[in-house]
Amino acid sequence: MRYLILKLKLPAVTGYVLGGVILGGSLFSFSSTVQNTLSSFLLTPPVLNKLSILADVALGIISFSIGAELLWESIRKLGKSIMAIVISEAIGSFILVFVLFAIFFPSNMLLGLLLGAIASATAPAATVSVISEYRASGPLTTTILAVVGIDDAISLIIFVFAATVLRGSLAHESLHFLPMIGKVGMEISLALLIGAVVGFALIRPLKKADYMEELLFLLAIGLFVCIGLAELLHTSPIMANMCFGAVAVNMYPSIKKRLHQTISGIAPLFFAIFFVLGGANLDITLLPSIGLMGLLYFVARTVGKIFCAMGGAYISKAPPLITRYIGLSLIPQVGVGVALALTIQQEFGTGAFGEQGIYIATTTMNILLFTTILTEVIGPLLTKMSLIKAGETRKPQVHQ
Repeated sequence: MRYLILKLKLPAVTGYVLGGVILGGSLFSFSSTVQNTLSSFLLTPPVLNKLSILADVALGIISFSIGAELLWESIRKLGKSIMAIVISEAIGSFILVFVLFAIFFPSNMLLGLLLGAIASATAPAATVSVISEYRASGPLTTTILAVVGIDDAISLIIFVFAATVLRGSLAHESLHFLPMIGKVGMEISLALLIGAVVGFALIRPLKKADYMEELLFLLAIGLFVCIGLAELLHTSPIMANMCFGAVAVNMYPSIKKRLHQTISGIAPLFFAIFFVLGGANLDITLLPSIGLMGLLYFVARTVGKIFCAMGGAYISKAPPLITRYIGLSLIPQVGVGVALALTIQQEFGTGAFGEQGIYIATTTMNILLFTTILTEVIGPLLTKMSLIKAGETRKPQVHQ
């Protein structure tokens, strides 16, 4: 697999996802005999459940890496354009998916509302992996990292809004928007507070760490504390770890290079683990069950991400390079999108909201799992192309 990926000059993340799909066993679903024979070599659901903590740690490292790139001085120069891009691509994707579902599948408007909310999310993992692999740096790279970081907060707001509307509609209740807005604000503030507190608490030990092993140990403590507290308090571990990284490098900018060197030693392993596990969770046999709805979601989300991001960059007078390529780097959805789909499954798929709730939860999960295969294969390729066209890449790192 590694040889094939290098031969085709594909980003490593694409190979990880495809390898995960093979190890997940869905390719062998045509024969139960073959599946049973290979079961000891496959990543079956029980095995994936036991390995889920590794995916959480990997996502924590990825989130921290994003935060560690968000130096205030760099962000300040592009601040207006970054916010314009984030708001345009997130809200634009949400509206486009919802409107097209309302037009083509009017009986599934509530499903379209929920899928639109999930479409607004851009998962950072694949993008950060490609940036790391090709050692990219420059205005476009900085903008991409800032956008995928801030995007999580905007998407959470949209998602809570959509979930509240769905909950009220299925239960035939009136909607209360002020409590809904308060809940979103509380979740975001709590995640940022966790990251800030951990960052401030560890900044002095990080400054005094003389050896890379010490730095790695302190980072591990910070990451696990952020993940644990975020899970305990039902908020976003992605935002918490991103804030941890941002606080660390802005309080002590000279540590950025050391942090980068430390993370680059372990990141490729966790990138591989994250995407192999993500690919193993995907089931290619779902295609017949989602049909045109899945295709519509994929096309609408992709178009919304690309052109709405470009529109936000153009309106805010971002540099032409950023306007031209930023949208192509926002396609991946695994991680954040699937996490939101799992949240829907846990709340609406239990039967508490009747058969319609179960249908919406199941269909949402099926669409997300299948379209994730497409976004994780196509997305990294587009990101790689954008960074190369922008002239911000160097020779990819080769890990033996």
